[in-house]
Amino acid sequence: MMMKKLLAVLLAAMFLVACGNNKPAESKAESEPKTEPEVVTEMGSGNFYLVNESGSTKDKESIEVMVEKDTSLLQIGIETEGIDGSLVSYIYIDGKLATKEQLSDSQASLDLSEDFLKPGDHQVVLKQYPDNDEKADPVTVKVANYKVSEL
Repeated sequence: MMMKKLLAVLLAAMFLVACGNNKPAESKAESEPKTEPEVVTEMGSGNFYLVNESGSTKDKESIEVMVEKDTSLLQIGIETEGIDGSLVSYIYIDGKLATKEQLSDSQASLDLSEDFLKPGDHQVVLKQYPDNDEKADPVTVKVANYKVSEL
């Protein structure tokens, strides 16, 4: 009798563990970086470029960022021309807000860490919103790309 109860408890535990494992697998898939960048339509006046030792997105579609495997933080340059300085520029990397900057004809730096340093292609989008209201439709959208490669 004791053996049957123990067997029933073990079977129930195995069932619960098996059913519970589905959720972490789903959340892991959601946290993986997108393989295809979001399709973004540029709008508004001005230009937005990424700059580092490999060059500038002014001259080519993407810059290359070389990192060692254990790199936790790296900076790349941002250059803007003709951006409306009265509005805050929201800068997103792979769809996640990375920073907010007051830019016009400016040079600044962009911190890359964690997911933003994973090997592969990354998309940087500058958006400006009327009255700096992120819920409104953007009035300025600019896109630049970088690719991370491990040394």
